[in-house]
Amino acid sequence: MPVGSAIIEERSKIAVIHNQPLTTLIPYGSFIITCNIVCIALLSNILERWVLRLVYRDTYVALEKDGNERRRRSFTYYHVGALVLFALLCVGVYPVFGFLVGSAKFDMPIGKGATLGDLLFLVTELYTAYYLYEMCFRTQFASPLTIAHHVGLLLITQTAVVLFADIQKHPQATIEFYMCMVWDFSTWAEQNISMQEEVL
Repeated sequence: MPVGSAIIEERSKIAVIHNQPLTTLIPYGSFIITCNIVCIALLSNILERWVLRLVYRDTYVALEKDGNERRRRSFTYYHVGALVLFALLCVGVYPVFGFLVGSAKFDMPIGKGATLGDLLFLVTELYTAYYLYEMCFRTQFASPLTIAHHVGLLLITQTAVVLFADIQKHPQATIEFYMCMVWDFSTWAEQNISMQEEVL
């Protein structure tokens, strides 16, 4: 049994991970989040004003009547969430899994002039922007438990990022970010289920 434990510990990524800078884009984090929120808000407006009405016709018109505000918002939120989470899956699955279970490091080149750390940072900021948008869009229709969950997720995610501002002062920054990635991925999976339940 001790031999098996030693093998698992030796192969575990978190057991051998070293503290390293995430990206040079950290000073631009607030600007990136702002741009992401603006894009998500514009997407939401386009869906509500034109796309959903065009695709669903009478069904969406019925949702716009009095008394259906909660269902209409959930309906819109489901579509916005599906598009954003699909984009996160397409862009983030390679760098996230490369970092979590592979040998990839933050400074590994991806494409021209970009690194794996850059991509992970951008994915994290889009993830943050989406949850900020959701909290504002659903307003009184979100349950206290959902609000508490989102507040915790946002604070933990951004804390994991801000530790990289001074990695000498925060030697556990990379491990914190690693654990945050694991937690965020499981939350992403839960989000797909909860969105479907919310619309029904």
